Amino acid sequence: MEAPLLGHLHSRVASSVGSPPLKCHSQTGPLPAEDQRILSPKTYRYIFNQPAVCKNQTPFLVLLVPVAPAEEEAREVVRRTWGASGEDCLTLFFIGVSNRGHPQRLLEENRAHADIIQMDFQDSYQNLTIKTMMMMNWLSVYCSHASYGMKVDADIFVNVFRLVKHLRSSPRHSFITGSIISDGVPRRDSSSKWYLSKQQ
Repeated sequence: MEAPLLGHLHSRVASSVGSPPLKCHSQTGPLPAEDQRILSPKTYRYIFNQPAVCKNQTPFLVLLVPVAPAEEEAREVVRRTWGASGEDCLTLFFIGVSNRGHPQRLLEENRAHADIIQMDFQDSYQNLTIKTMMMMNWLSVYCSHASYGMKVDADIFVNVFRLVKHLRSSPRHSFITGSIISDGVPRRDSSSKWYLSKQQ
């Protein structure tokens, strides 16, 4: 049984270091070969992986936390608070690669906690979709027995006890929940963190 976060979770991971951006396509149909290569999880390799973390347990909820490599303090806060893995929950941190931070410290942190999953795409805000697809693909491949998966940012607080209670009475298949953005329009102000050009 697959985790019912986004239906069928065999998603695609995208954009490595130095990859060209995907081109916009107005027509439907297959993507050009180069765009398919960028989107394929086979294009990327794991730097850190936790392939056995779900072999001896079946977590009810997997908390998938996207963070930047240099955000060591944010990861530690999550570990000490709502992300403390327990009987029902497993927390994992997903990162790409960056010029910032200290690779040796990241290696030591991963050895100490065994909860970091890193692939070799450029970690940036613009590549957050890539990271999300990496998370979904990882969940599908390595932890498909989990009842639920939740993408959650490190800068918020999750009432895990209440969440688990809510999920216990929720559908187990084809179920997705979250806040709805009703005013979702592209931001054209180039100074905005969420800027999107018309070409993008």
